[in-house]
Amino acid sequence: MENRGRKKGKTIISFFNKKSGEETSTIGTSSGSKSTIDPPIQIEASTSVDIPMISTEPQPQAKVQRISFDENDLERDPALRIPIWIHPVYNKDEVRRAYVKWGPNQPVLAKYPRAKSGGQNRRFQQSWFIKFLWLEYSISKDAAFCFPCFVFQDHEPLHSAFIINGFTSWKRVNNRARCVFLAHMGGPTSLHNNAVRNVEALKNISQHIDKVINVQSLENVKKNHLCLKTTIYSVRWLTLQGLRFERS
Repeated sequence: MENRGRKKGKTIISFFNKKSGEETSTIGTSSGSKSTIDPPIQIEASTSVDIPMISTEPQPQAKVQRISFDENDLERDPALRIPIWIHPVYNKDEVRRAYVKWGPNQPVLAKYPRAKSGGQNRRFQQSWFIKFLWLEYSISKDAAFCFPCFVFQDHEPLHSAFIINGFTSWKRVNNRARCVFLAHMGGPTSLHNNAVRNVEALKNISQHIDKVINVQSLENVKKNHLCLKTTIYSVRWLTLQGLRFERS
C-alpha cells in the first residue's frame, strides 16, 4: 500500500481559524428559522502579558533621631524648667539623675519679696527649707514648689500648684493642722511620700542593682582566691611530709 501523504501539521490556533470558502454555519430551529454562530475569535500566540514584579526585600525603617542631652542646659528655677513628662522618653532618666544630683532649688535671700496674702503683706520664710526638706523656691515667680513631685511626675498632674504653677498663699502655711504644706505631704502612701522614697532610692547609688552585683562579684572572687591559696598550701605541706591525699 502506498504511503499516503502526510497531513499538514496543525496547531490549536489553526483549528479555530475559518477555512477558506467556509460560510457561517447555521442551526435550524423548531420554527424553521436559522441562527448564525459567529466565527471563533482568533488568538494570537505572540500576545504576552507583563506581570509586575513585587519586591520581597524588607524596606529600611526610619531611624529615630535622638536629641543630645547636656545637664548644663537644664533650668534650675522651678517656675521656668521644663516638666519631666515633656522630655524625650530616652532622656527622662538622665534628667532625673541630674536634678537629684543638684537637689531642691533653695536660694537663700537676705529678704524675700512681700506679697498681699489675706489682707496682709506676707513673704516666703527661709526657715521653711529646714522644716520641709522637699521645698523649693522660685525667685522669678516668688512661689514654692515640691521637688520630689516634680522629679517623678510622668504626666500632667490634676493639681499643679506645687509642680507647675507654684504656691503663693503664704498665710496658709503656718495654719497649724491646716497647713497647706502638711496637706500636700499627706499620709505614708501618698503620691508625695512615694516620690520622696523614689528620690532617696535614686540618690543611694550603692543600692542600685548593677552596683550590688559588682560588690557581690568582688566578694566571690576574694573567697575563691582564699580557697585556692589554702588548697595550694595544703598540697605543699603534704608533699613535704610525704603523706598521701585521703578523703576524710
